[in-house]
Amino acid sequence: MADRTVLLVRSPGFGWDGLRRSLQNLPELEIVGDTRVAAEALALATQLHPSLILTGSRVDGQPVLPLLRIIRERSPDSRLVVIVGRETELEPAALLALRGLAVEAQLLWSDLAPESLRRCVQEPPLRPPELTADERAVLRGVAQGLTHAEIAETASVSERTVERVINRLEEKFGVSAPTTLVAKAALLGLVPWDWVAQSPQNGNMPPPN
Repeated sequence: MADRTVLLVRSPGFGWDGLRRSLQNLPELEIVGDTRVAAEALALATQLHPSLILTGSRVDGQPVLPLLRIIRERSPDSRLVVIVGRETELEPAALLALRGLAVEAQLLWSDLAPESLRRCVQEPPLRPPELTADERAVLRGVAQGLTHAEIAETASVSERTVERVINRLEEKFGVSAPTTLVAKAALLGLVPWDWVAQSPQNGNMPPPN
């Protein structure tokens, strides 16, 4: 019996039928759903909590990231993998957010070998780290593009504390810059996605120290 389950959420184009056949050849994987409809994908994810959800950059004619954010909330243990055909397929903010998730969250079609699929379901799912009240306040300030001085004022802490907290947040999230910190936090539902999406280059964000 398969010990990993897979939900396919198809996007336009690409070889989804071939991918399905490849998955069916892996005895440890079982396909439990296959849909092109965002609402159905959300219902299946919520009901089945599959080990792996494979999708493309757009579903139902819309960018997939808002759907993934809701799926992450409803099925936190599922591994989410967005398959794209080329780097330029995604807008800068979306690409930044995917990179903020984890390496396996963006997988080119050319890399869909059986071992790549196995790794997607064997690695642990991404979960939000535990944050203190100070860390949450500083994270929101960074996401809003505030300077360190402005964050210190709104969070009622010193600028030195802000710097230490940002370093600690980057360590917790496994990133090395505020841009990827905010993108990762947005995909995990810790800050509004609009704060990232409205500024694709995140040009108003304070530079890392």
